[in-house]
Amino acid sequence: MKGAAYNRTLTVEDRFNVDIEAVYVGGINEVADWVSKSVLSSADEFGLLTNHVLTTARLVSKNLFPNWYDIPNVDISKPWWANSNVDELTYNGKAILAVSDYDTSAISCTDCMAFNKNLANSYDMGNLYEVVDEGKWTFDYFLNLVEDAYIDTDGDGDKSEGDFYGMIQASASRMNQLRGRLIPHYG
Repeated sequence: MKGAAYNRTLTVEDRFNVDIEAVYVGGINEVADWVSKSVLSSADEFGLLTNHVLTTARLVSKNLFPNWYDIPNVDISKPWWANSNVDELTYNGKAILAVSDYDTSAISCTDCMAFNKNLANSYDMGNLYEVVDEGKWTFDYFLNLVEDAYIDTDGDGDKSEGDFYGMIQASASRMNQLRGRLIPHYG
């Protein structure tokens, strides 16, 4: 039995008389390097890129991507394009990156963050809602808040699972990649 994504791909191939072939280059950093080399050499090796936003975003400054507004037969005002992402991924009047229903990870990999107001107050972190409203909330801002929030609660002198951390997560995260720091994770 084939899945919905497989059937969707077949439908698109049949409707537009195209062949869709997935090319796997490696991890997210290898993909970004390959894309950069491919585009700069005019190799014309691919027509669509789906990759992690962090490594793809660094390619934007190299001006490697076309403006989605200028691609013939693409209407990003259609409901299958995520309007909020189109707006937020527009840079200097160009829609450089776009997120559509094709990219199911835009929903399945969405992150959510919650915080303990009492602990935020006890660590004198200020009004975090105001920080967000003023557009000052960044990964660096967040990591600077939590990196010193640590208590050796089990008293063993080592950072371990029994201790209190300013932040804990279920798995290694994009924040670790950004700052090159290990944030404790269990799970």
